Amino acid sequence: MNLACALPTRALLARTLARRIIKPRVAHKSTTTFDTDACGIPKAPTWSVVDLLSSYPSPKLSASTFDHLHQLSALQTPESGTQEYESVKRELESLVKLVEAVKCLETDAEVGGDIPDGRIWKKGTGLRFADSDAQLPEDERGQALLKHAQRTFNGFYEVEADRRS
Repeated sequence: MNLACALPTRALLARTLARRIIKPRVAHKSTTTFDTDACGIPKAPTWSVVDLLSSYPSPKLSASTFDHLHQLSALQTPESGTQEYESVKRELESLVKLVEAVKCLETDAEVGGDIPDGRIWKKGTGLRFADSDAQLPEDERGQALLKHAQRTFNGFYEVEADRRS
């Protein structure tokens, strides 16, 4: 099922996906203008994976491969020649096409592959997990909590469990 990547298509796909998916740009210049709302968000999609993959060759799954995939996933294979069979086969072929296109990307050459900072608080602030324990009285921490249990054994909570399962 290995597809050969055409050099121009491969380079274009790699360049485009690397810019938009792997390493999104924060600021860039563009000669293309899009209709945007008041916040600057485009009103319509500016690109799509379908458009990027349209020039890439579609793989064809053989009947044996199709059956094998269903067997591996523990699913019943639809009857050959039915509408369901053709629909599922087309979907699988499009997924294989996407996977093969992504496999053609050369991510080793990318520079600055840092993960963008996705925090919602400014640097140095955030959730304070340790302070939630500080609000409890001193006698209500750690092993002292065992006094609330109905049954304990060697410093652990003891619960009845149904061992039939």
